[in-house]
Amino acid sequence: MKKIQVGIGMDNVKVFQRVDTDAEHIHCSREALADAISRITVGAAPFSRHTISLDHVVGHDRCVKVAPEDKIVMWQRPGRSGKTPMFASAKSQVETKDVNVVLCFDNEELCEYVVITAFTGVDAPQEPWDPRVRNLEFSTKFWAEHALVPTEEEISLMKAEGIL
Repeated sequence: MKKIQVGIGMDNVKVFQRVDTDAEHIHCSREALADAISRITVGAAPFSRHTISLDHVVGHDRCVKVAPEDKIVMWQRPGRSGKTPMFASAKSQVETKDVNVVLCFDNEELCEYVVITAFTGVDAPQEPWDPRVRNLEFSTKFWAEHALVPTEEEISLMKAEGIL
């Protein structure tokens, strides 16, 4: 499996991204990801989730609280096995300094970790349909109150599928 190094943790442990997987789950700049990883003690656990607040704006928070007037559609994003609440109309994203990084020990290579996902903004829990969800009640409540602002690519895909 091909990997590229995306950062080095505070404990000098290398962190990689798998590049030959179908789903891309890195939703922040390479610079923000490397900066966030440099502030993490990577080798502390076989699986870990981190929210790192950087000193500067690193992007936008796509996960936004839903207002009563918002139109929400459920859509299965590429690489996902369940549907995600998505805004069906324009919605402002909020600038953020937070980068969320989920890391996992890579059993194929000793002493190396891989990024499972990385994104800017609020640390959203796994969606209720995810078999790895840790707190189903919290996840269900969170995703009933939040939705993702779709990217231009996602809007095109939703239009092609007749969702929008």
